[in-house]
Amino acid sequence: MLRSFLLFYLLFSLILFRLPPWRQEAYPVVSFQWHFDLKKVSGLPIPAQWKNEPFNAVYAAGEDKKQELVLPDGRTIATDPEYLTFVPYLGSGYFQYKKVGDEIQFFSRDGELLWRKNYFSYPVSDHRGRLIFLLTGDGNRIDIIDGNGNPAGVRSISGNFTSDLDFAARASAGIVSFAGGQAYVVGETGKILYRFEADPPARPLFLKSCALGPDGKTAAVHYLAGDVDKIVILEGQTQDTGDSAPEAGVRTEIELQNVYPHLLHFAVNEHGLLLNAPDYARFYNNKGREIWNRKHGDQSVYRPVFADRNYFVFGQKDELLVVSADGVIVHAQKVNGFSGGSWRILPGREENEFAVESGSSIQYFRYADG
Repeated sequence: MLRSFLLFYLLFSLILFRLPPWRQEAYPVVSFQWHFDLKKVSGLPIPAQWKNEPFNAVYAAGEDKKQELVLPDGRTIATDPEYLTFVPYLGSGYFQYKKVGDEIQFFSRDGELLWRKNYFSYPVSDHRGRLIFLLTGDGNRIDIIDGNGNPAGVRSISGNFTSDLDFAARASAGIVSFAGGQAYVVGETGKILYRFEADPPARPLFLKSCALGPDGKTAAVHYLAGDVDKIVILEGQTQDTGDSAPEAGVRTEIELQNVYPHLLHFAVNEHGLLLNAPDYARFYNNKGREIWNRKHGDQSVYRPVFADRNYFVFGQKDELLVVSADGVIVHAQKVNGFSGGSWRILPGREENEFAVESGSSIQYFRYADG
């Protein structure tokens, strides 16, 4: 009996020795972090590990339908109803301007006027309020100012009608596209980091949409060339090279199955591109190969979509979906109170955190690779 046991033990040990090592792959995890009710102006306690408040302020309507700025500590700030308001989500103040006016005002989060400048433009900034674009009335020029309201960098960029713009999630960089085929990526100092000009042999040419990756290194543009819609994924630099504006490198070109007569919502990073079109959501890897598609139940033009460094987030009606860097849908859930075009996806202050904001609430989530 003892000999049999020793023989079995020896054989079993040899088998184990010959087997390759086994390792369980960690699966990405998406966890709920925080909730804030914009109607009641109250939220859960802010997580202790957060070093800063989760957001600057949000322009929302309270229970009395009155528009006001809502702060994460529960305070509200009444704004002048004669003015329009733009709030950098992770910034430190807010802009006010008139629909037809000749000045822009910038206030601290406590409502103190910090500066007033004579501009016949609409302000829009990156999430942190450091890179500020001024949209001019004719749509053919974008002026650039700094946080003090003074002209910055190249001061302005121009083209044949502004068609779209976007800002990086993790850097103060932005992209502007013009219908004539030009796109420019601008850094925090207002200098052009890189540029792209579509020049396909087929005509007509119409550049409709653009997106910028989380660090500004990757971008994408969508344009019509002849009778085909295309998306081109671009690569550029994030270092200021002075007055030069180097051309972007083209990583890959994607020919879409349909021609869309309007801009498209998509997000890009170094791993790929997530397109959230009116008919389908589609994921492409960084070589331009379609990995999957998911049909929408309606034909809404606005589709929320977001890219961080290692994951993507998009919405279908009241469902929130999170996609890993290699294109796997790792999380899907219903989000109460959210529907179709009434919500947006924003970066959190902390790494790998994102916020989902509707007119009634803000919810924070965290992505972990596992």
